Amino acid sequence: MDNIQKFFSDVQKIKKHYRSENPVYDGKKVCIQIQNLFSNSNRNLKSLADAFSDYWMNKYILNSSQLENEPTEEHVKILGAMQA
Repeated sequence: MDNIQKFFSDVQKIKKHYRSENPVYDGKKVCIQIQNLFSNSNRNLKSLADAFSDYWMNKYILNSSQLENEPTEEHVKILGAMQA
């Protein structure tokens, strides 16, 4: 498993764990956890990783008309492209 595959796998685990631990899914809270995962995965470039994840959150997640369904597969792929 390469770095990108691990990242996608970890994102799915975050979503799964959140759903199992909370009666109501909160897309924004899940995306914040994914944002933290992204920053922690790129500690050697922390300020750049933080800037990328902030951009992702502001551009794609917070502007979503269906925040309760975030992150969509498309939005996860965008962050994955940034990870690559």
